[in-house]
Amino acid sequence: MREMIDFNGEKLRILREEKCLTQRELASRAGVTQVYLSKMECNHLVPRRAMCEKLAWVLRVDPDEFFGPADETLDDIENYTRMFEKVRAMGGR
Repeated sequence: MREMIDFNGEKLRILREEKCLTQRELASRAGVTQVYLSKMECNHLVPRRAMCEKLAWVLRVDPDEFFGPADETLDDIENYTRMFEKVRAMGGR
């Protein structure tokens, strides 16, 4: 598993929604409060490794899926990079 500082709550939210679970349902199954889960999804709290493993078990995913940028973020980065390159090619700074 990666460094805990790389935890991405958005990916947790996306995986939860893909499994058609509410925050309340996932929190209950993982043994935490909905507030705690919400803080993780908003990146206001970095969970411990054991919590990531428990959430992964409940969601039936690999714990590493909670780390790194979300796919949408990668798409945004690529779009901004292309836009920047076009502006630069037109003589912009």
